[in-house]
This record gives sequence, C-alpha cells and structure tokens, in this order.
Amino acid sequence: MRHISLKSSLTLHRVLASSLILLCFMLLDASNSLSDFSTQLLYGDTSTFWGTLNDLNRTTYSLSEVNEILDSEFGIPKEGIGRADFEFLSDTETGMKDYFSKGRIGLSAEALAGGIARNRVFPEVKGYGAYSFHTEYGFLEPYDRSESSWNYQLFTLLGIGKVEMVDALAIDLYPRIPSVESFLFFWGAEGTIGYKNIFSSTMWSRNQIYVSPTVFYLDESETAKKFKINHRKASLRWRTESEWRVQPFENLDPIFELGALGISGPQPTPFRPLPKSWDLIHDLETFPSAGQLFGIGSRLVLRNSDSTFSFLLDGGFYGGYLGAGANLQIKNFSLSAGSWGYEQSSGFRIIESRIRYLEVGYSSEI
Repeated sequence: MRHISLKSSLTLHRVLASSLILLCFMLLDASNSLSDFSTQLLYGDTSTFWGTLNDLNRTTYSLSEVNEILDSEFGIPKEGIGRADFEFLSDTETGMKDYFSKGRIGLSAEALAGGIARNRVFPEVKGYGAYSFHTEYGFLEPYDRSESSWNYQLFTLLGIGKVEMVDALAIDLYPRIPSVESFLFFWGAEGTIGYKNIFSSTMWSRNQIYVSPTVFYLDESETAKKFKINHRKASLRWRTESEWRVQPFENLDPIFELGALGISGPQPTPFRPLPKSWDLIHDLETFPSAGQLFGIGSRLVLRNSDSTFSFLLDGGFYGGYLGAGANLQIKNFSLSAGSWGYEQSSGFRIIESRIRYLEVGYSSEI
C-alpha cells in the first residue's frame, strides 16, 4: 500500500466538504416548510485498541514487550463507535402528496475505530480508524397510528471521510507503527417498505423490508495533482422485520404492551448503532453464515396515551448472540442504552464484537 499525499487529501476534502455543505443548504431552501427536527448523539465501544497502539508508538518498548502486549490482546476484537445525527422533516408539496407526505434531510458525522491481534506464533495486528460525514435526502410515508396502513421510504446518500489502517506483523511495529491513510468517498441509497395491520384496539402487527446498496471508494495514491480511485467496494445491506404487539389490559393508563420481534439480515439487532463505514472495514457479506442472519426476541413497552412518555425494553438472541437494550422518552428528550453482539467474520459465533452504547436525543417541531 502507498501513503496518500497529504496535500491531495486536504484539497479534496475541502472541495467535497464545501460541495456537501452547499448541497445541504440548497436542499433546506428547497424544503421551505420544515416541520420537525431531531438530533441524536451516540457513543459505543468494546474497549480501546488505538490507545494501545498509541502507547506503543510513544514508548520505546523492546520487541519482546511488543509481543507480550499483543499476546494479552490476542483474538479479542476491540472497537469504538461514535455518531452525531441531525434530521429535518417537511411536508411535501401538492404534486408529491399522493406518494409521499414527508420530505427528509439527514446529516451524519460518524467514527469507527478498532482492531484485533492474531496469530500467537507470528503475532500480527490489524487496526483501523474511519471518520466520515454524509448527507441523506429523500421522501417517506409514515404509518397511520389509527388504522392499518403502508409505510415506505426512499433516500439517497453521499459522503466523504478518511480511513487509517494498520496491518502488520509484531516486528513491523517496532520502533514505529506503520499506517496508511486513505481518502474515502461513498454514495448509495436506502429503501424501506412495510405494512402495519391493526387487528383491534389492543393488537397489531408490523412487517417491513429494508435494502441499502452502498459503493465505497478509497484513494491510496501519492499524486498531489488529482484524485485517483485506487480501490472500490460495493456492499448490499438488507433487513426484514416482523413485530407483533398485544395490550393485555385495555383500560390501563399508562398503556402496557407486550411484543415479539423477528429480524433477518446482516447484524440483525433491534437497535442499529453501526456507522456506514462498518460495511467497508469489515467487508460486509450480503449472505454470510445462516446462523448470523436471524434474530428473535421480546419487547416490553410502557407509554401514556398522549405520547409524552414511553419506555421500551428489548431482549433476545440476535445474530448468534444474546443482547438487550432500552429506550426512555420523556417529552422531547430520549435516552437509549444497550449491549449487542456483532459477528465480524462470515461464520457463526467466531469473532464477536460486543458493542455497548449510550445515545441521547432531542426532537421538536419547528
């Protein structure tokens, strides 16, 4: 691998970042009837890995000490994620209302950093850090709360970022850690279609399909004169959900609901904290081992009738691992926390990355 020219990377970052910001303002201006705004901040991790690499980089360890540190970390993936989301919704104009009632603009800044040490005989380490910004624009038709209805969404996305990789034997880490920086550009789409069937005032079901193709480009060239595509990867993330809910006590306030949830697709967890760059870094397979494609669990919901308070608790066996998560909403504020296991290989229960996360959110009408 060759190191990307810093001048080329910075220049292209400025050009594309300016273009994305200009595009966002154009889209905001086009949607002149903004009605809703929401934002979420998320952090999650297993435990730090780049901290270990930084310590090795700053300190003059001997080669035996490097091997000893890597041996203590052997075979255990360590990962951290961060995300900041901003979403704007608007009512669509007359010509679009027959198909979509809402327009949506989304802005996201994401980070993924982690690594794993392998091979006790000849220790080797793989580390990665991916930092990106992307914007989404599209339309949606939400479920009707009072009667059976369809839900469909269609978005396009465009993003830029930076990827730093370390892939070396232990002997290569001394006296300095070799790393490669690459410029990242990606684009794609997201589509969702679902149907909510309300059987009675105390029972309903929801079935939904989600598809998201994304194309990633990495630049590892040394030229300072122009941006050159050196690596391209396409991923296809898909997901199906089936949820059933029942309200055992009809006249109780706050309302109490029990539910069952079934999910299929790569990383089938109820809450989806993973950044877009996960699919690139972990080389997402559309159809990995069947065992990690399915998940099933239960859901408990407690909410009041005017939607100013709700508490949701999830738990189950998803993608081969036990996990649980909770969400609390009080008026405009929300708080989510949980722990889910994600398979990093194409097999079943081989390399688990267990992400513990905390997310805070705020939403309001404009």
